Amino acid sequence: MNRQHKPFAITAKTIGIPQRLFTPLLVVNLRSKYKLAAKYVNALWDTGAATCVMSAELARSLGFDFSHSVPTKSIGHDVVQSSFGYAYVALVSNGDLIETVAAVVDESLGDGYSFIIGMDLISKGSLAISCSPSLTVLSFTIPSAPAIDFVKDLPDDGITK
Repeated sequence: MNRQHKPFAITAKTIGIPQRLFTPLLVVNLRSKYKLAAKYVNALWDTGAATCVMSAELARSLGFDFSHSVPTKSIGHDVVQSSFGYAYVALVSNGDLIETVAAVVDESLGDGYSFIIGMDLISKGSLAISCSPSLTVLSFTIPSAPAIDFVKDLPDDGITK
């Protein structure tokens, strides 16, 4: 039986123009000591984040244990103990998986998501976002697709390019 390899690819569609871009994603702890630990999450796409990030709550549900903590200052300048760490995870989509390291933070990441996809993963592939008044489409693939250059694709009018 000859099975073709499917690329890691994600596409999500949202009605209207959202404030944030999310996609459903399966996050897996491939190194769990006891059993395969996996959880579906809404992942936030953040080109301002250098690395992938997940909440400590998600990390614990996947079987990661973070007992290290450091004193940190909160926004109000109170010193609090914060857990920290990194987790080696696999992200699954379209029948393929990509392994990456995610920073784990103690505080909540935000309403509706517990995983942030940062530039360390985005830079491995091609990301396209298309918007119209009624629909927004985010699509991502690894390996990278050919470069998209909207200016190059314009008809030559003698002014552009």
